[in-house]
Amino acid sequence: MTQHRTARPTGSGSPVTARPVARPRVVARRGRVAAVATALAAVLALASACASTATAGESETPTGTATQAGSTVSFGRPFEYADGLFVTVKAPQQFEPSGEAEGAEAGVPIRVRVQVTNGTRHPYTPSTLSATAVSAGVPATPVSDAAREVDTAGPYVTLDPGGTVSFDLGFAVADPSDLRIELLPALGGYDALVVTTD
Repeated sequence: MTQHRTARPTGSGSPVTARPVARPRVVARRGRVAAVATALAAVLALASACASTATAGESETPTGTATQAGSTVSFGRPFEYADGLFVTVKAPQQFEPSGEAEGAEAGVPIRVRVQVTNGTRHPYTPSTLSATAVSAGVPATPVSDAAREVDTAGPYVTLDPGGTVSFDLGFAVADPSDLRIELLPALGGYDALVVTTD
């Protein structure tokens, strides 16, 4: 805003009118900068508060579950994991593979019956079960034979709590009397169950 100032008389004569004095623009610009800075600080403070809230919420959510410990047992002996999952691997049996079998030519074809009882509080998927075998110190070859109902993993079914399922896993081994199978009930959450002929 432009102001007009009237100077006081310095002696006799008419008052002297001073030149108009404009308000410095730099003051106005500083005011605008201060306002923008205040608004930006408020936005950053709000964003920081939201981020802190989100982080706090995430920390309250578990990021993983405890792994169920496994064990070493002999064939035919049932094992119960701490969460209630029962697994039994019965003694190996030799079988005559069909023409559709895959992997049987690598050794002596054997099948082991696996029985799983879901004693947990949640549904269980047997297809996530996997197993490897060593016979006489030599890694065994997995065998799948649909005609003989022999596979390399569990069936694609959902086992509700309290349910039981049985299926056969196949291997081609060097010596059926010297066999060690390492079985994982699921993709995660369980240590291996080792089953041996000892």
